[in-house]
Amino acid sequence: MDLFGPNTLYYLQLLALGALAGFTIYLGIPLAFYRGSQRARAFLVATSVGVLLFLFVEITYLLVEGVEMQIQLAASSIEEGQGLWWRILILVSGFTLGLLGLQVFEAKFMKRRAPPQPAEPPTPRRLALLIAAGIGLHNFSEGLVIGQSFISGSLALGYTLAIGFALHNATEGFGIAAPIAGTRPRWGFLAVAGVVAGGPTFIGTLVGVSYTSAPLEALCSALAAGAILYIVSELFLMGRRQGGPMTVGAGILVGFFLAFGSDLVVQRAMAPDLSSHAALREVRLEAGDYFFRPDHLELTAGEPVALVLKNSGSVDHEIDIIGLGARVERRVHSGRQTTLILTPRHAGRALFICDMPGHLSGGMWGRIVIREALPAPEAPPAAAAAPESSGRLAGG
Repeated sequence: MDLFGPNTLYYLQLLALGALAGFTIYLGIPLAFYRGSQRARAFLVATSVGVLLFLFVEITYLLVEGVEMQIQLAASSIEEGQGLWWRILILVSGFTLGLLGLQVFEAKFMKRRAPPQPAEPPTPRRLALLIAAGIGLHNFSEGLVIGQSFISGSLALGYTLAIGFALHNATEGFGIAAPIAGTRPRWGFLAVAGVVAGGPTFIGTLVGVSYTSAPLEALCSALAAGAILYIVSELFLMGRRQGGPMTVGAGILVGFFLAFGSDLVVQRAMAPDLSSHAALREVRLEAGDYFFRPDHLELTAGEPVALVLKNSGSVDHEIDIIGLGARVERRVHSGRQTTLILTPRHAGRALFICDMPGHLSGGMWGRIVIREALPAPEAPPAAAAAPESSGRLAGG
C-alpha cells in the first residue's frame, strides 16, 4: 500500500491517532510518585490487580466465545471443522506462550545474577515491566483494529476507535504505576515502561494499515491473556505481603470497576447514533419460523449499513452475526422489528445465525459476503491541460 500517494495525509492522521491511543497510558503513570503508608501502597497494588483482571476477563470472554460459536457451526455442518481446530490452536498456543514465555523471559533477562533466595519477593520494577509487556501485547491487537478500520475505508470508525482506546489506556497506566508507588522511580524507567505498554498500539496501527489478519489479532489477544494471568498472580502476592485481606479485596474491587467504568465510556462513545441511520443504506432481513429471508447478504468493508430485522414468526429470535470484526447480537420479540448498525472491518465472509436453543439446527442461518471497498477516485488531470490539447487538435 502506497504511503506517499494521494491518501498520505489520511495515513499520517491515523498513525498520529494510533500513537495517541497508546501513549495516553502516560496519564496514569505519574501515580508512581505517590508516597503513602504501606497499607495505602498495598491498596494501589490490589487496584492494579483489579484493572488487569478486568482485561483478562474481557479478552478471554471474546476468545472462548469465538471457539464455542465455531463448535456450534461445525456441529451444524455450516462450517468445516478445520476452522474450529485453528481457533483452538491459536487460543491454547497463545495462552501458553503468554503465560510460560513471560516466566522464561523474566528468569533469563530480568533476574539478578546472584542466586535468588527461596522466598524472594517480586521486585516492584520487575513487576511494572512485566505489566507493561502484558498490556503491550493487548494494545498491539487494538492497534491492528485501528489500522484495519482505515484500510477498509471507514475513517470515522478508525478515529472513534483510537479515541476510545486512548481513554481506556489511561486506566492501564495506573496498573503499571501501582507496584512502584513510593519507590522513587526514575523518569527514564517510567518512560521505558510507557513505551513498552503504549508503543505496540502505534506499531499495531502501522501493521494494520498494511496487513489484515483476524488470526494475528486473536493470537495477540491470547498471548496477552496468558501474560496477564501470570502478572496477576505476582501482583497478588505482593499486595498480600503489604496489606491485609480486606485491603487487598477492596483494592481489587475498585480496580476492576474502574476498568469496567472506562470500558463503558468507550462503548458509549463507539455506539452508533440510531437517530441518523436514515442516511445509511438500509438492508432488510426477515426472521421467521425457522428461516431467515434472504439468507445471503452483501456488504462493503468500511461502509456502515442499517440492518432492519423483522420477526414475522410466532416465537422470539436472536440474531448473532459472526465475522464482522466485532460480535453483534440482538434479540427481537415476535411481531417486532429492530435496527442494527453494522460496519464490517475488512473484506471476507461472515455468518448470521439465530442463537435461540434449537433454531440454528433448524436451519436459521445465512451468509454475508463482504466486498473490498472501492479505492478513492484519483484527482483528474489539470484543467489547463485539456484545453491546450484540444486547441492543438483543432488547429491541425
